[in-house]
Amino acid sequence: MELTQQPSLATNIRPAKATEVDLLAAIGLDAWRKGIKPLLPAFCAEDVETNNPFQPFVHAYTEHILVAQLGDNIAGFAAREFNDNRITDLWVCPLFEGKGVATTLLMALEAEI
Repeated sequence: MELTQQPSLATNIRPAKATEVDLLAAIGLDAWRKGIKPLLPAFCAEDVETNNPFQPFVHAYTEHILVAQLGDNIAGFAAREFNDNRITDLWVCPLFEGKGVATTLLMALEAEI
């Protein structure tokens, strides 16, 4: 059997939409669970799991968030919370890691800065 590589989808970067708050908050929490949660004491992780700080963040700063989209899927997001020259957030859905999403988001934010 011969395996062929599937063509990779181009990453589309665009501004976040207010209707995507819940989805972006879920992506942020999933990425946090994979990358940061294992490094924290249980009581700290429990607080984040319970309160999902991504929800109010995304709601408050939607206009400062860029979204990475692969096909029909939102793969991650990045933000400059105060719309200055500091990148405050960059989160990639674990399902899309290793596909250049973070690199593309970082390049887009750098271009804005």
